[in-house]
Amino acid sequence: HNKAYSYSSKSGGGFQHEVLSYSTVGPSSLITTVQDHVKWLNNFETGAVGGKDLINKMFETATLNDGRKLDYAYGLIVDKYKGHTQVSHFGADAGFRTVTALYPESKLGIVIFSNYSFANIGMYYKRIADLFLPEVRDLNNATEAGANKNIADTALLKKLQGSYYSYSGERTFLKYLEGKLFASQSATARGNPIELLKIENNKLRLPVFKQEWFIDQKNLNLDSVQSFLVKKESSNVTFLRQPVVQKNDNVQFIGRFYNEECESFYTINNREGRLWLENRKYPSVELRVIAPDQFTCNLWWISHIRFIRDRKNKVTAFEVNAGRVQHLLYKKLQREIE
Repeated sequence: HNKAYSYSSKSGGGFQHEVLSYSTVGPSSLITTVQDHVKWLNNFETGAVGGKDLINKMFETATLNDGRKLDYAYGLIVDKYKGHTQVSHFGADAGFRTVTALYPESKLGIVIFSNYSFANIGMYYKRIADLFLPEVRDLNNATEAGANKNIADTALLKKLQGSYYSYSGERTFLKYLEGKLFASQSATARGNPIELLKIENNKLRLPVFKQEWFIDQKNLNLDSVQSFLVKKESSNVTFLRQPVVQKNDNVQFIGRFYNEECESFYTINNREGRLWLENRKYPSVELRVIAPDQFTCNLWWISHIRFIRDRKNKVTAFEVNAGRVQHLLYKKLQREIE
């Protein structure tokens, strides 16, 4: 039936079939074509299916309790690209990767389907958009940037450089080079320079990501910043300076952990001085320490684990913070459940 199968890279070269699980309920498993998806984009303009009221509703973004507005609407992301309104969404499962982007003012739509897991569709669709969309000056951001040219001083930038982590598993690496601060998600990568605008003594703005950074007076007085608060569009995250990770007593983490909601078990074992995460469905993976009581592994859906302790400092559970999963609690079993 000319159906495309999904693939990923194979160790040693070549490709291997990446099996899609059709037992996943809700997302995924929609069999369609690029041409049909273009018709779907056209319907956003015509409203032939569903009516314009429904289409307009799909474009409404949510507002948080504190008044901040999200860029996520009813199954669509509504934001700006190069000053143009952008309505988009991505899809990924097994080896399939898809992106749909609509620019209503320019009557431009872009649809990319791929059946290779390493296809960088996020880069591809922007390259296509760049061919058709001129840069549009964002008057709101331009006014803000023009009104405040107070770039954070180099002394503060030097204090900020270093590795940071959050309790939700986010990590950032800041490097000071030639008067600029560079941010990356890897300690070895250089990343892109970030321009921090100074609003107040302890308040900075990162315009490109629409973030505000708060550094309290205690940290400003230190030789190196130990923590700072990042206020994002949809959340607040505290980043802590990465300490020199001491060798863990692995025995304290060993055990069987259970989550009632998912009805699933994970077992943590210690083999030859290394911690291993085990599940009856998946291959065992090594847990690598990234911060006190925090570990990472190669399974993307459980790529960040933070152990929870009681008042006696005993490990009683771990929580999973990975992507769209936050604070999923697995309690340590005191006895085996058959």
